[in-house]
Amino acid sequence: MIIERDIFYRLSDWKTKTGRKPLILQGARQTGKTWLMKTFGERCFSHTAYFNFDQNDELHQVFEGTKPLIFSLYK
Repeated sequence: MIIERDIFYRLSDWKTKTGRKPLILQGARQTGKTWLMKTFGERCFSHTAYFNFDQNDELHQVFEGTKPLIFSLYK
């Protein structure tokens, strides 16, 4: 699929950059963002970790108090 190749090319380009910044993937709901990152991690890294903050209350609580601080940095 041509879209998949284009996306993986861009992610691979990001991976090879020296001094790269954290990757933030944004987009509409139900468009394959989670699948993309899981697949990219499996194909391009020897180790990956997946954390779902919506389905794990313990992880969700870690960042619950920091939302106002994070959003205030971008205003």
